[in-house]
Amino acid sequence: NVFEKICLPGIRNEFFVLVKVAQEAAK
Repeated sequence: NVFEKICLPGIRNEFFVLVKVAQEAAK
């Protein structure tokens, strides 16, 4: 599935970026 190959890694990356930002903001 092309959608899964392209979009899911991108969504996952966005999620981890948001988590990192949230952790930085929480400090």
